[in-house]
Amino acid sequence: MALSRNNPLRAVLRKPSAVLGLTWIGIVFIGSVFASKLAPYSYDAINPIDMLQGPSAKHWLGTDLIGHDILSLIMWAGKDVFIHGFIVVGLATLIGLPAGLVAGFYGGAVDQVVTRVGDILFAMPGMVLLIAIGAMSGNNLTIAMLALGVLFSAGFMRQVRAAALAARGELYVDAAFVSGISRMTIIFRHIMPNVMSPLFIQFSSAFGATLLLESGLAFLGIAPPPPVPTWGGLITLAQSQLENQPWLMVPTGGVLILTVLSANFIADSIQESTPLAGLGNLVTARTKAPRTEEAPEPVRTVDPANLLTVNNLKVGAIQPDRSVLTLVDGVSFSLRRGETIGLVGESGCGKTLTALAMLGLLPANVAQVGGSVTFDGVTMTPETTDAWAPMRGSRIGYISQEPMVALDPSYSVLSQLVEPLRIHHGMDKAAARARAFELLTAVGIADPAAVGARFPHQLSGGMAQRVAIAIALTGEPDLLVADEPTTALDVTVQAEILDLLRDLQQRNGMALILVTHDLGVVADICDRAVVMYAGQVVEQGDVEDLFTQPTHPYTKGLLESSPHVEHVNAGGGDDHLPTIPGTVPLPAGWPAGCRFADRCFQAEERCRAARVPLTITPDREVRCLKILEGVEL
Repeated sequence: MALSRNNPLRAVLRKPSAVLGLTWIGIVFIGSVFASKLAPYSYDAINPIDMLQGPSAKHWLGTDLIGHDILSLIMWAGKDVFIHGFIVVGLATLIGLPAGLVAGFYGGAVDQVVTRVGDILFAMPGMVLLIAIGAMSGNNLTIAMLALGVLFSAGFMRQVRAAALAARGELYVDAAFVSGISRMTIIFRHIMPNVMSPLFIQFSSAFGATLLLESGLAFLGIAPPPPVPTWGGLITLAQSQLENQPWLMVPTGGVLILTVLSANFIADSIQESTPLAGLGNLVTARTKAPRTEEAPEPVRTVDPANLLTVNNLKVGAIQPDRSVLTLVDGVSFSLRRGETIGLVGESGCGKTLTALAMLGLLPANVAQVGGSVTFDGVTMTPETTDAWAPMRGSRIGYISQEPMVALDPSYSVLSQLVEPLRIHHGMDKAAARARAFELLTAVGIADPAAVGARFPHQLSGGMAQRVAIAIALTGEPDLLVADEPTTALDVTVQAEILDLLRDLQQRNGMALILVTHDLGVVADICDRAVVMYAGQVVEQGDVEDLFTQPTHPYTKGLLESSPHVEHVNAGGGDDHLPTIPGTVPLPAGWPAGCRFADRCFQAEERCRAARVPLTITPDREVRCLKILEGVEL
């Protein structure tokens, strides 16, 4: 079977060192496994006349003290070497792979337990322990190799855990959560393929180390009794005859060294050819955080007519001392069925964290620490984050801001569509494939069969975004959360994606939350806008009213800084685009009063004195002290 151009095995096989290593190990393996047919002599055949001979036509690698053929002994002994190598690597994988996957994926207490077990295994004096086990088992080398497999599992745990930690932070894993896929399916289908590269590296390295340790134990006498040959036993024999026949050390020592080197060559080639996934740690919000006091905001009633109600949502980063650094502070808004809301603000204002909290997804060590989110009568609080699990994928869809990395690189587009369809709708494979093609057509893909057969790296940015939208629609959601869905796209593709979202919304009647900093996008597609600054809502209202009559200085600054707003240059001949001076303050540096005061052209000292509450009217909410006092900006 021909290998594709991007196949990792093809990349490994391009390296001469890997080819040489595989060739040598293949030769030794075949010669050892089929020694009974390929070896020139039996391992117990002796000829005292030919003892301690050097290489000859009769004995290619010479003979030992009693006339055994050295080549034959190496071949007969190699079978047990490979068996023991597979025992060690197999047992280490059997223990280390699941333990590392679970530790890296779940974190918390599970990670602590697995890590401590690994530390204990690493702390054990390996060679001393193996010698003791070998002695107690009557020099049974197989039992010693089983013990070595348990010891080596610690290294496998660490490698797999590190790779799982990196893979679980990828956006396609987050997208799998949002699609409603079970944790076990995510672990084995989406996380495990990403740990195989470091695992193969560990295979090769552990196999080489096993050969050395197995030979070392046999050298020390923990081996089958004569006449059964072992590589370590042959080295012991060679050492005893160094003065009489120094050549004896060359064949067995050379085979051992070349085999270990070959295993290391293969490991190095795999490492160079298949780099690990990027680092990250985005996972479901299972961080247990201390409950903080609710933000001093008005308590909102949950209107059954609303599809979504976010009520005083508070999100915080959990510090090492268990204190909470607030990142999102008392955010509230509601969403009607079929409505589109835009979460607007500069980077660092808390828009994405708000969206992730609404989905029950947050970065590691970040948690919802206050407030609630109610979706169609189901409420999620910091104590009930698992209440959201059945909603993801089936009732709530999610489009990430980086579609290219939100798609699993290990699977084709069609495969990633079929999986959630079968989970949510119980379809058989044929029906799921047909529905997948329908969804690809619905998002504007002209040739769904061809695109379905592609892998993510073969898609353009716009095509990847369309695929991500199709995956989000597999559960036929009532609510779609789109996080910066057009940021990385050119203007033409951006317009197409917005038209697509608008069309899908009208056809399916779903509500839409759009996270963006682009006011042009908000004006184009949103019914209402929620303007956020430094973790707070500073203004919200109907888009048309908010754009024509902004009442908060920050909203006015955003509008005046936008090239999409027609009145940017209305004040005179200066055609430079205005900007808001300064930057959004970091959470640790939030001021006690108005958080926008240091950048506000109308700020006064009293604005900095105390927290500014929201002024709520039937059609507008504004967080400004002057508005609260009835002053018109």
